Amino acid sequence: MSEPRPPDDTGSLLGKTNVVSDVNALPSGALSTRGHASASDVTGQPVSAQPLPTTIGRFEVRSCLGSGAFGWVYRAFDPTLRREVAIKLPRAERLQTPSDRSRFLNEARAAATIRHPHVVPVHEIGEMEGIPFIVMGYVPGPTLATVLDERTEPFAPAEAAQIVLSLALAVQAAHDRGVVHRDLKPANVLFDPEHRVYVVTDFGLARVVDPDDPRASTTGIAGTPSYMPPEQARGESAAVGPRSDVYALGVILFELLTGKLPFTGGSVAEVISKVLMAPPPTASSLQANIPPALDAVCRKAMAKAPDDRFSSAQELASTLAGFRASVSDSALLQTVEMDSPNAPRRRTRRRLLVPALLILAATIAVGIYLANTSGNKEIAKSDSTQPPNLGVPKSGFDQTAERRAAEWVLRSGGTLEIVDTKSGATLKPKALGELPAEFQVTQIQIRNRDVVSDESVVANLTGLSTLRIVDILACPKLTNVGLVHLARLPGLTYLGLRYCSGVTDAGVANLERHPTLQEIYLAGTGMTAKGIASLATIPKLEILSFHGHAITDDWLAAAAKARGLRQLYAGYSQDVVGSGISAAGFAHLVRLKHLYLLDLDSAAVDLGALKGLPELPVLNQLYLRKIAVTDDELVDLLKYPNLEALALHETRVTDKGMETVAKFMGLERLYLDGTKVGDDGLKLLTACEKLEYLTVARTDITPDAIKAFQKSLPKCKVNTKWIGE
Repeated sequence: MSEPRPPDDTGSLLGKTNVVSDVNALPSGALSTRGHASASDVTGQPVSAQPLPTTIGRFEVRSCLGSGAFGWVYRAFDPTLRREVAIKLPRAERLQTPSDRSRFLNEARAAATIRHPHVVPVHEIGEMEGIPFIVMGYVPGPTLATVLDERTEPFAPAEAAQIVLSLALAVQAAHDRGVVHRDLKPANVLFDPEHRVYVVTDFGLARVVDPDDPRASTTGIAGTPSYMPPEQARGESAAVGPRSDVYALGVILFELLTGKLPFTGGSVAEVISKVLMAPPPTASSLQANIPPALDAVCRKAMAKAPDDRFSSAQELASTLAGFRASVSDSALLQTVEMDSPNAPRRRTRRRLLVPALLILAATIAVGIYLANTSGNKEIAKSDSTQPPNLGVPKSGFDQTAERRAAEWVLRSGGTLEIVDTKSGATLKPKALGELPAEFQVTQIQIRNRDVVSDESVVANLTGLSTLRIVDILACPKLTNVGLVHLARLPGLTYLGLRYCSGVTDAGVANLERHPTLQEIYLAGTGMTAKGIASLATIPKLEILSFHGHAITDDWLAAAAKARGLRQLYAGYSQDVVGSGISAAGFAHLVRLKHLYLLDLDSAAVDLGALKGLPELPVLNQLYLRKIAVTDDELVDLLKYPNLEALALHETRVTDKGMETVAKFMGLERLYLDGTKVGDDGLKLLTACEKLEYLTVARTDITPDAIKAFQKSLPKCKVNTKWIGE
């Protein structure tokens, strides 16, 4: 569908994960080879044969993802943290001088400070035979470039707006840290199949040009000509800044909407000439269904002069959020939900057509045209040359609503997180006087049980376009009416409600198929297993907690329908009438192939029911506190060889059971408080060489045995204090 894409530099071949390590330390490593191997990069282009290392530092190399003029990118496994990573190893000739090396390390360290769900993080920097390498997350999904190439039609307007909105927020997070990407393009955007989102790679690393890429500049200019702004194309490095990335985002939006690039040519020189001199075509001239509002967004983002563009990526994101808010919820549900990159490739034309009234509403919502954007009042009168008034906050969000919500939370003694829309900074104000002039609320937490009611929620949480996290620790006055309102928050990713018996299955049903929710914590509500079945329809749901209910086999059967679950909390039901989980109930969990954490703390579990736990391929954390677990039942847990955390406190296990526990060679955390484990059992645990934390309060273990244990495992911290002591 798009023009053919030559291979990009392997900086595009990176992925996603969780924690950034100390990037100021440079551990050494050794390189060993086992011959040659070939691989293909994510664009499908062959990667020439090269020595494939078996290890890079402590990392076990699995395959070569790609190579280019800058170096190689490998898929590897971290045996310490037990996760897959991507390692970028530059060629020695690319870091010949101390300044080259210093720049490489400084930019990697800057990139490692970026924290955003749509940014692929840098975990750490290592060194191998004098050459530094970067360890980043690994995402198995394709690049946005590959998705574009394989589509038969452009993205629907709402879907394109959503993708670029998320990328703009990621870019803003980088700009907040002083990092400018310099090479934003679809090849540097990956689709994360687990979280069903697009993520940006290679912040601050795209200075070196890949001469293997015909699209890349060969004049010493860093970047890719089709996506670089005029100041970058002229080689004015001092002028390249945040608004340069805004330009590239505009090109990406244009390409998603039309399937074509605004500037193409038979050579790099021809493309650069058009970037410098030619006005970009309007997106609507290439694709008739594009609303004028998005047409204008593209024009403003791709303005020749940086001052004529959006002032920041945040402003661009806010404008796109305003467009999305103007489109009906049903239209968004049809277009924005991204279950996989394959799903939108061959959609019918019916789904691509936006009703005329929605287009008109979207255009009005984004705003009227600016009279002096380019300094030419005559041109400003033409709706074909000037973008609309896209300033913040008039069209992007309702500042009155944002301030009303923030003041309510602070007056209630709660906490909140906001984004200053002028500076882009993330703030956590503690008093009304700390609120800036213009901001958007992203997170709230309220502890005061007396202030949350249906009326207060409707009055104070209306009109919020960027509120992602709502955590209410006690809300007995909240009913289905208030929950319905919370369900309409367009960007909600986390919802936590506790002690709200007025919330029932009918209210929970309003969360069905919510397009953005990822984590739900509901405790002490009036729902049943039917409510869990509603929650299981949420496409992006990864974490589900329903502690404190009358949990039965039906509850687990309903939860197991949420195939993407990674964490499940189903405990604290021993004191709830009607609770009880049997072996048959646990058997339902076999569907949860991605589940790595199962918390059954204080759950009402039938005797012997743990035998029904199925094989769960990635389960590495299991919490069984206060369950009547016996030594014999521990043998059934050997089906989880990758356990890293096991909670057995206040169970019936003894020294005999430690014979089984000692077989979990990867165990890092073990909780034995309140058990009958003694000195002999502790001695057996010295076989768990990776053990880092052990609790033994109120056991039969003596101080002398603990001293001997710590001599054998000096890195393991042993806690002898009972909770609350």
